[in-house]
Amino acid sequence: HERPLTQKANFGTEPINNTIFGFDGVFSKEMPLFTRLVNKLPNIQTDVPSNLSVRGEIAYLIPGAPKGNNFRGEVTSYIDDFEGSQNTINLLTPQSWSLSSRPIGLGNIYAEGGEDDNGIQNGYDRALLNWYSIDPVFYSSQRPADITDEDLSNLYSRRIFIDEIFPQVDLVQGQTSVINSLDLNYYPNLRGPYNMDPETNDGIINNPEDAWAGITRLINTTDFEQANVEYIEFWLMDPFLNDNQNNGGTLTFHLGNISEDILKDGRKQYENGLPEDGDISLLPPTVWGSVVPQNQSLVYAFSTTGDARTNQDVGFDGYDDFEEAQQFDSFSELQDPSNDNYTYFLNTQGN
Repeated sequence: HERPLTQKANFGTEPINNTIFGFDGVFSKEMPLFTRLVNKLPNIQTDVPSNLSVRGEIAYLIPGAPKGNNFRGEVTSYIDDFEGSQNTINLLTPQSWSLSSRPIGLGNIYAEGGEDDNGIQNGYDRALLNWYSIDPVFYSSQRPADITDEDLSNLYSRRIFIDEIFPQVDLVQGQTSVINSLDLNYYPNLRGPYNMDPETNDGIINNPEDAWAGITRLINTTDFEQANVEYIEFWLMDPFLNDNQNNGGTLTFHLGNISEDILKDGRKQYENGLPEDGDISLLPPTVWGSVVPQNQSLVYAFSTTGDARTNQDVGFDGYDDFEEAQQFDSFSELQDPSNDNYTYFLNTQGN
């Protein structure tokens, strides 16, 4: 008996549920008659006992298949259901995405230098964008006390089930019925990280119609034509179901060679290369105003000894909050001048 891996068995690899039964018999008896008959032959005289032995076997096979492969009461093999011929590149994992560099043609560059030039103006008009998947802990009995049933029943925070989008899909035993969505919250009127526009020193973007935000990720498939990548497929929940008075927006996908220079200064930043003691006085500022490591990048892992992790995990600008206030005077009154601090979602409060 073989347990089917899926309910769709491919031709030639069907699971079996065979029944085999058989009988075998052995008959043996001493036969003095054979000895006497042999002695009648000329020139032969023996007194060795003679034996008669008969052995027989019979077997029968009843072929079958597991009930899990039955389709409308009949065992079915799939020559090709065309689902296995489609390979997907899953883009739903939030951890795969990071802050993006500035796309060309967005926002309103009104400082010295264009949007394609190195400089602090590249961060202007960047608004706040959050991307995440809601952790299953919020739907369990271990959810934080501040999370109410009303929060979980909200249109944009409740769980989404497969049959809501794909009602004809048959779920196999043990398969989850929940779709974990990639949630994006965009606030065009709130200042985003590394937006050093002096006019946003109060945390508000005065012209949200010029605001932009983005995330980027690596796709290992580089030759879309050879890999037969033909389209991007996604289901988008209407972001304005609760708001009839909206100005809309634009969602844009860029594929190809995308710049990873988030703070555009032409330099390579990797935080674990910053001094472990936090002394950045020997690191010269770039045209952005940030600092970058001077040594070669060999290992991408933070040191865990002493205060090294705290001194290195400071953001793409290489400054902690105190140093950011000194470097960017217009934002010195803010608790997090670069707006790049991270807070673990279970270590905070709120709905």
